[in-house]
Amino acid sequence: MENPIESPEKSNGKTKSELLLIPNDQELSQIREIEQNTFDWEVSEEDLNELINKVKDPKNITAVLKNSEHEIVGYIVGMPSMDLDAEILAEDPELQPSAEKLYIETLAIAEKYRGDLSQIKGLLGAIFDKAREDGYTVIAAHVPQEHFALYERFFNAKNMRTLKDWFGSGEDHYYIEGS
Repeated sequence: MENPIESPEKSNGKTKSELLLIPNDQELSQIREIEQNTFDWEVSEEDLNELINKVKDPKNITAVLKNSEHEIVGYIVGMPSMDLDAEILAEDPELQPSAEKLYIETLAIAEKYRGDLSQIKGLLGAIFDKAREDGYTVIAAHVPQEHFALYERFFNAKNMRTLKDWFGSGEDHYYIEGS
């Protein structure tokens, strides 16, 4: 059974982005698999369970990218900044949660589908449309420097500050805000 979609799907012909309102077990499994295979570090079972709980939380906004076989090949999760994890706030003590701010918790796309900017644009567009509909006026995220240009281009993000060695990753991240 298809999940209800509250906003138009965004499609580039090969994939489509849509909101994921009530995820089923198969969709959650596909998201877990992408999370395990996307990042350069080992993702713990605890981290995977935490992600799935965020996807299932109705306060959060999740958009997914599906291929022509209706398999999830990418996702983005936004959450109210008032609900941010203590670890994120400790890593960036200047971050100021507010009721108007949606924080992009994570974005991942299966390797096979990376490289086409329309993939990311579709995911960002779906979540930003829903965020605006829900009354958010600011979208915030911590992103690797190499991803900043995408956020700047698609939602006029501004680099608010640079955080060195984000969570011990060896990578600097920008804290960005846009609308």
